[in-house]
Amino acid sequence: MRRVGLPRRRRPRRADIAATAVVVLFVCSIVVIAVGTFVAHDLRPTGSMFGIPGRLRFPLCGRSYLLSNLPSIHIDSPIPSDARTTILEPTVGNVPLLALLTTCPRFDGLSPTVIGLHVGGDEYAVYSLEGGP
Repeated sequence: MRRVGLPRRRRPRRADIAATAVVVLFVCSIVVIAVGTFVAHDLRPTGSMFGIPGRLRFPLCGRSYLLSNLPSIHIDSPIPSDARTTILEPTVGNVPLLALLTTCPRFDGLSPTVIGLHVGGDEYAVYSLEGGP
């Protein structure tokens, strides 16, 4: 059967594939640079690039939390599901990048004053709310 009115589809050429690969590589490198800049300047990690953040900033709700001077806490028993405790899990190194960019910690419309970051085993780093309401 012959197609009427439409141009014949052609196979992609090597130049088309190479141009697409260059554009994809360029976009990926921009995303990596943007994430690295966010982590280095906004989160102020301790030790290495993906160490424990000195600050947790939630862009969606405009809240920031600073690493507390208190030592990290140990929790031996599991946290009940109805507890109003915000615990973040790290996604890249010790940085909870996915949680920072997709969520906003709130309970009944209020931001918690203290949140925790799971840093290993039963150890949690404590962060306190920066600024006021």
